[in-house]
Amino acid sequence: MINSIDDFLVIVLLGLLLFSGDKNSLSTIKSAIRGYNQLKKKQSELMNELRRELEDVSSSTNEIVRETNDVTSRAFRETSTTLNQAADDIRVKILEERIKELEDEIERLKKQGGVSK
Repeated sequence: MINSIDDFLVIVLLGLLLFSGDKNSLSTIKSAIRGYNQLKKKQSELMNELRRELEDVSSSTNEIVRETNDVTSRAFRETSTTLNQAADDIRVKILEERIKELEDEIERLKKQGGVSK
């Protein structure tokens, strides 16, 4: 069974040798070797190009992730600050209402003649 391109090329080379005969066998072998070397060179160039493209995609993805994290962190901090301010405002309002209630109670007690001890 043929498992790789190398196995396939060996079979093709043997086939060429069998069908070409003795007079052309040396030139056929040289041509086959040149073709094989060109194929390996193109394969190497393609692999290098694919690696470069993958590195570009990877760096772009990393940049997007960093930017997303920055935006998310900033939004979280701003939201937390806003919520904390709102909670503080609510607490202040509750305390102001309680102070008003206590002041009203003091006034009511004063009008009734004081507080008995």
